[in-house]
Amino acid sequence: MKLRIVKFMRTPEYNQFILRDPIWATESIGGMGIDGRTLVTKIAFRYIHTLANMGAFPEPNLTILWLQHFPEGFKAFCAKYSILYSSMQYENDDLMRATHGDDYVIACCVSPMRVGKQMQFFGARSNLVKTLLYAINGGWWNP
Repeated sequence: MKLRIVKFMRTPEYNQFILRDPIWATESIGGMGIDGRTLVTKIAFRYIHTLANMGAFPEPNLTILWLQHFPEGFKAFCAKYSILYSSMQYENDDLMRATHGDDYVIACCVSPMRVGKQMQFFGARSNLVKTLLYAINGGWWNP
């Protein structure tokens, strides 16, 4: 999958404290339409199967918009890959759909937003303790 083979040019210092080469993206998979149809497609299976081809990876986050009414085959598939790779996260689609409709995604790791109507500000990336340590140590990160 193209999302899994993006490569950014990074400084060696960046690579010392970030695992592999993250792209800070989240892929939302599944859910249910307002009309009651499941949004699980063949592409959902293919995205999840990239874990078998490429191994566990921190990015992109694979977020399953979970429903109790999913097809049994998809639930079993998700369970199997969760156990094997520990690289998927789950959000309750019934709760999110009630406030965000069926055209929403999970931004960053846990923030729901309407596609094309809202924007994610990456507040989770602001680490005040790390910023203070940078200031104290003259711009160096010493874990």
